[in-house]
Amino acid sequence: MKNLRAFCVVLLLSSTTAIFAQADGFEADLSRMLELNGSAKTYDVVFDQVILQMKTAMPAVNDSVWPKLKSEVLNKQIDVLNQKLVPIYRKHFTHDDIKALIAFYQTPIGKKMAEKTPLISRESMMIGQQWGMQLGQAIQNYLKNNGYVE
Repeated sequence: MKNLRAFCVVLLLSSTTAIFAQADGFEADLSRMLELNGSAKTYDVVFDQVILQMKTAMPAVNDSVWPKLKSEVLNKQIDVLNQKLVPIYRKHFTHDDIKALIAFYQTPIGKKMAEKTPLISRESMMIGQQWGMQLGQAIQNYLKNNGYVE
């Protein structure tokens, strides 16, 4: 009898959670917004950068493996990332905000923003890496010139 009650409580809680998740729609709309805003294409840029580094570090891996790796690993990892992003977006945006962002990314300027975001990300990464090296050198020079290190 106790097991039956426990089973009914678990069933009720899980069905309530499933109904709430479906009724809420936040996750589905967030996923749609991330698709529309160019995040998926930006993930491709990041993935390509990682693969480029891995190819250099692992030259024995046949070139035919990399596209297969992308198709079999990237999408799963994007799903994992998107699930981790849900609580962050929930913290900072309402569901109505996400819907408004979806509407924005369906406008001509929103589409242009989404189209240009991966290109901007790629170019920004290169500049960011150069800037980071210059910053590191500037810090070392400062520490040396001010007698903090030899």
